[in-house]
Amino acid sequence: EAGMSDLPAGWSPRSYRDDDAEELVRLLQQVFDGWPGVEISVEPVDHLRWKLSSHDTAKQYSIVAELDGRLVGSQLLIARWVQVGGQLLLSRIGTDMVVHPDYRKRGILAKMWALREEARHRFDLNLGQGGHAASRRLGRDTGRTEFGNPTDILVRRTSDAPPPAGAAWTIAGARTFDERIDGFFEEASRPYRFITVRNLEYLNWRYDLRAGDYSVRLAEEAGRILGYTVLATSHGAGAIADLLVLPERLDVAASLVADAIGQFGRSGISEVSCAVPTHHPYRDVLEQLGFDAKRRTIPLNYRHAAGDDALAFIGDPLASIHVTLGDTDLV
Repeated sequence: EAGMSDLPAGWSPRSYRDDDAEELVRLLQQVFDGWPGVEISVEPVDHLRWKLSSHDTAKQYSIVAELDGRLVGSQLLIARWVQVGGQLLLSRIGTDMVVHPDYRKRGILAKMWALREEARHRFDLNLGQGGHAASRRLGRDTGRTEFGNPTDILVRRTSDAPPPAGAAWTIAGARTFDERIDGFFEEASRPYRFITVRNLEYLNWRYDLRAGDYSVRLAEEAGRILGYTVLATSHGAGAIADLLVLPERLDVAASLVADAIGQFGRSGISEVSCAVPTHHPYRDVLEQLGFDAKRRTIPLNYRHAAGDDALAFIGDPLASIHVTLGDTDLV
């Protein structure tokens, strides 16, 4: 963007307010054709309010640009807890970064970014998922580092779904997650040095009805959760939004993935996608089950607010990280 001298008179960046919701939706839909990108069954304003309810600090530090009483730009935030190298860190990730077409290349985006960056120390970790060219450029300018173990989106057709394997556990749908998920996550997260905290509060927020069309599938044995998937459907496409199993239970992972392929196939979905890091226990499971085409790589990056060298492992190509599509705003 151009220098600050080009900024239009009468404009100002400020924090998002609840009464901005309706107008902000109109701006997002004007700039992004079909916003939100995921198919929803609720009003767009309800989806926006859901997105901004991830954490109190997310709404507080989401930025809008106002000109003569109307909104012309936004940089919104999602906040969530991540478990990193044995620490619990409050992370933020940007979303819905936009400037009205009539006011682009006049410094508004950079000014909003600068205001948002003033609050970066209220968060322990700043995450990015690339995508927007201006976002990548501004991110480089503020010292972000790419994840060393890249996360790929893999795809396969559903027409040759693998047959369900006989197993000692059952796989069944659930409307929401229940209190058992906290203990499950504590155990299932142990192999990973980087993972979003998938506790009861987070999972039921992330896969809320207002967020999109999701279905939860639980693998259980004698009342114990062995693993789960969250399946996402949007605009005729299917995705495994989330997948997590207990350590060393790749057999459960394989059965959940096969179940997902079958679920989508029976629903008339012809293709299913799933995101997984290059070095991850589930990578071989997915490839053996036919996920042999890479759609693209998600350009994840990070910056630790305190510059802690203890987090440098995230840049290692072999880092034990767990990232799924549900950790992004792509589903």
